[in-house]
Amino acid sequence: MADVGTMLFRFRHLQRVLRELGEPITDRTLSAWIRGGKVKPAGWQRPDGTITTQAMHKGDPAMYRLTDVRQTRAQSRAERGSAT
Repeated sequence: MADVGTMLFRFRHLQRVLRELGEPITDRTLSAWIRGGKVKPAGWQRPDGTITTQAMHKGDPAMYRLTDVRQTRAQSRAERGSAT
């Protein structure tokens, strides 16, 4: 469990892991962070299951690092808190 933050997850698996850790983020929020470049892919999964650092084919699903999502959430909360 100590290494879970550095592990890579596909979008749907990342959502499940966050829920199981008691840190849910809505699909809409996570999608917006990805589209906005706040959370960037750390790898892509090939059809054979291997993970690469570059997309080899257009259909290779992106993989995201849990730590990146947690940091983005903390930054987002800090920004909201400073605005109020």
